[in-house]
Amino acid sequence: AENVEGGTGTMLRDRLLKESQMGGICSYVVHNALKPGASIGDHEHNGETETYYVTNGKGLYNDNGVEVE
Repeated sequence: AENVEGGTGTMLRDRLLKESQMGGICSYVVHNALKPGASIGDHEHNGETETYYVTNGKGLYNDNGVEVE
C-alpha cells in the first residue's frame, strides 16, 4: 500500500486474521512492514484501539500528541 492514511512511502500488509476469526474482540490482525523512511499518516480510532508490536528496527508512534519511540 502506498501513502497509507496520508503517510509517506510503502507499507507491505499481510492480513493474518480477519474479524470473523476474532470472536468479536477486534477487527483484524495484520503484519505491517514499513520500508525505511515510510510512515502511516495520522488517523483516529473511535471505540477501538490499535496495537503495534515492533519486531525489527524502530519507529516513532504518536498517541494523541505524545510521541513515543
